Amino acid sequence: MAVNENAGRIAELRAKPAAIAIQLVGLNFALQAAVVTLSTSGALTGFVHETARLTHMLYRLTGVPATLIGNRIYLANIVLTINEDCAGLFVLVGYVALVVSYPASRWSFVRALGLGIPALVAANFSRLLLVGQVLRRVPWAFDMVHDVLFRVAMVLTALLLWYVLSVREYTPWPVRRAAHR
Repeated sequence: MAVNENAGRIAELRAKPAAIAIQLVGLNFALQAAVVTLSTSGALTGFVHETARLTHMLYRLTGVPATLIGNRIYLANIVLTINEDCAGLFVLVGYVALVVSYPASRWSFVRALGLGIPALVAANFSRLLLVGQVLRRVPWAFDMVHDVLFRVAMVLTALLLWYVLSVREYTPWPVRRAAHR
């Protein structure tokens, strides 16, 4: 398929927002159900334990006294249990559903997945690191920060990455520079 034909097909698909929304909801539901099914079968245990191990390592590097046992991190007077949600799987699955269901060029698709997933993983580790800092400094605010603020921040990060890497039309830097001369 030629580039112009592909661009026309993408524009035609974008003109049907209801179809995109239905596809997004269906794909997101299927992927979320797959994560839940895999987690109950124990298939994601290695991923969760590796997330806990890396988080523990980050805590130690930043001076937060922590002890790791399995997927539990002991910080002073609280125990953090790392599960699939803490590992960022549900946000990653939602992001993948957004990218896959939105009509875009192949380059946008590859760019959004290739750059967006590592960026979300890095954002999630930053979130986990900040949780430890919140516990050290203001332990009374842990529930609010962990359950509300960071969840909203991760969803907004995923939406921003999706917009920047998939929705917004990308113009390579040399082309933009030449256009402004």
